Amino acid sequence: MNDFNTSPEGASTHLASTLAGLTRLLSNPNRKLDEMFAALLKLGFQQLGLDIGVIARIRGESYEIRSHDAVSGTMLRSGQALETSQTYCETTLERGNTFWVNHAADTPWATHRAYQALGYESYIGTPIRRHGEVWGTLSFASGDRRGGGFDLQDRAIVELLAALLGGELEREALTKQAHQASEDARYARQETQAVQDRLPTDLKQAERELAQRSKDLKSLLYVISHDLREPLRAIRNFSNMVVEREMEGLQDSSKDMLSRVVRGAERLDQLLSDVLTLSRVQRADPATGEVSCGKIVDGVLGDLRAAIDQASAEVIVDGGLPDLRVDVFWLRQAVYN
Repeated sequence: MNDFNTSPEGASTHLASTLAGLTRLLSNPNRKLDEMFAALLKLGFQQLGLDIGVIARIRGESYEIRSHDAVSGTMLRSGQALETSQTYCETTLERGNTFWVNHAADTPWATHRAYQALGYESYIGTPIRRHGEVWGTLSFASGDRRGGGFDLQDRAIVELLAALLGGELEREALTKQAHQASEDARYARQETQAVQDRLPTDLKQAERELAQRSKDLKSLLYVISHDLREPLRAIRNFSNMVVEREMEGLQDSSKDMLSRVVRGAERLDQLLSDVLTLSRVQRADPATGEVSCGKIVDGVLGDLRAAIDQASAEVIVDGGLPDLRVDVFWLRQAVYN
């Protein structure tokens, strides 16, 4: 069994290390699903001080091991299929939330098929949800008893990892859709060229189809950027929890680590916000027309009145602002800036 520091200082450093590791994983835009499975499993069982981690796909009564990692050899293998009744995860699925066992030999679990087959004394598992539906389970176990039990922080780490796994599964599905949409757009361009060569009169129809597919791609960009903010929000919340509860007791190295986590999360959040803004602008039809600059300026000043008053600033607007034929959105954005 892995060594684990259960002192308050060790627990805080332990959580900060977990959050830093998650930030590094999520900062790689080219990460692959199997690589994320392996990295999150290793991070989980190392942080929890357990010996094995398993990601399983659940279909009805079928329990299929999609990925696993262990400190030493194990009887389990990727692709192996079991019945859920042969696993501790059966109770996790029945409850629909995190379930744990500290010492199976002292409980009715001693007669369970999973205990008799694998001999795991301690276990903690939670459902993995994709688009709100249970996709599978994430679990960690050890042949040794969990003397101190699983505390709130241990459960929070497992649930955070499961939430990230669910987000990665959703990202993979959206990426496949985006790839398919890209292939469709490429095919549409080829068809457009063929139409130009054969039937020039059909060119306008082909161009409309291509424009629609391009619009679909932009919509997918918005959805992907929006969904990626969910696991980022979890990282920021847990970071804030450590700052609020443990900051005074942390060593300088731990404070620096937490500061890096927060800054990284803020940078990623700003990047996603920029992508969302770009997506909204691209999906919107330009609204050009005669626009009164004076009315736009007055509206923006009204929106910013609280900030102006707080800064004790004074904004002077010269009269006689002209009317312009522009996109209203971009004019308001320019005035805000």
